[in-house]
Amino acid sequence: MKGFYEIGNATVVVRKERTAVVNFAIAEFVDDDLFDFWGMFRWHHYYVSKNAWPWLDARLLSVQQHGHMVTIADASEDSLVLEIANSCGTHVAIGFTDEVIEGTWVWVTGEPVTYMYWAPGEPNNSNNEDYAMLFVNYGYWNDYAGEVPDRFVLEVE
Repeated sequence: MKGFYEIGNATVVVRKERTAVVNFAIAEFVDDDLFDFWGMFRWHHYYVSKNAWPWLDARLLSVQQHGHMVTIADASEDSLVLEIANSCGTHVAIGFTDEVIEGTWVWVTGEPVTYMYWAPGEPNNSNNEDYAMLFVNYGYWNDYAGEVPDRFVLEVE
């Protein structure tokens, strides 16, 4: 069973313990074999991947699920993503990269960068690190190469 569907402009969250009979088609978005629904914030749906993925694969998978790797607009959203990371006990990749122009960090959605929370001394581009993750427990961001698989947060608007 999948957990998130969109019908026109309405959002339906389906729980496994309930069954509904409908007489219209629904478009499936997020596969609950790959993601756990975490919650809503500012009308966006947040999911955490069940498995670890290299950053580039995570970005592609996010698009296939009709969303994007999480983007963080302010301290409130950053706190939410930290809470998600703490709930799964691991660092999580976020949709922030400087792969096109070194030192120019952009969100995967192209939205304006209005907030950053780098760990002291970061980003440091050690060994050509072009992607960002959020450290579990502390919430600071770190740049990393993106080749080592990490869990990530999917955001669906």
